[in-house]
Amino acid sequence: MKKIFLGVMFFGVMFSALFFTACGGDKKSASEYQKETIEAICDKTFDCYPAEAEQEYGSESQCVAQGTATKATCDDIDYDHADKCLECYQNNISCNDILTGVDPCSSTPDCLHSCKD
Repeated sequence: MKKIFLGVMFFGVMFSALFFTACGGDKKSASEYQKETIEAICDKTFDCYPAEAEQEYGSESQCVAQGTATKATCDDIDYDHADKCLECYQNNISCNDILTGVDPCSSTPDCLHSCKD
């Protein structure tokens, strides 16, 4: 079952590589997008594999903390793409994706173009 958790951290690293730094205005910062994405991944992991996830992380908040530990930078977020990328992570990750470490979102056009840098 260790493979499950390597998949979660892989998602976190892939997403962190997309964007991180805060941008001003009413929009979310990149760190908020990152945190919400990792929360969706950790939530799905705990839903699918609660005993294993608890053994590995202790809690969802600890899972999120580990997943957001890796940071990347982005000075110019494309909010339309970033919103759609976040929606992908919130709606399209399956238990099998967590188990196999397959990330159905990171290579989508929206996630690839979330950061204009």
